[in-house]
Amino acid sequence: MMNKNVENELGKLINICKANLKNTEFAVDYYKDRDVSNELADAFDLGFFPGNLNTLKKYVDIDSLVSCGIIKYSGGSDFSDYYRIVIPIKDECGTPVGIAGRLTMTKEEREYIVDCIKKWK
Repeated sequence: MMNKNVENELGKLINICKANLKNTEFAVDYYKDRDVSNELADAFDLGFFPGNLNTLKKYVDIDSLVSCGIIKYSGGSDFSDYYRIVIPIKDECGTPVGIAGRLTMTKEEREYIVDCIKKWK
């Protein structure tokens, strides 16, 4: 079972990414170019990782995100460093247990990244 604090912070992060998608023209265009409708994005809680981790710190407990691997101890993140589309990973009950991301800005070998799919006791 995942630590409740990590679970709550992950849920907050997913909601922030979902809201960020709606406010980021580039990300909206990215989804539209792939025929992903607003309804589909909403149904699967798709999002766009915020590029500014300092702003993110105002809304989520960064230590919880560090503990599950989304944020690095150095203060960076593979998600924000590369403009990632965020795809929540949920368990059979719909509880967030991680996020996956897709690179959007450059041609790099690592197009996909998955973090935070550990179960915390």
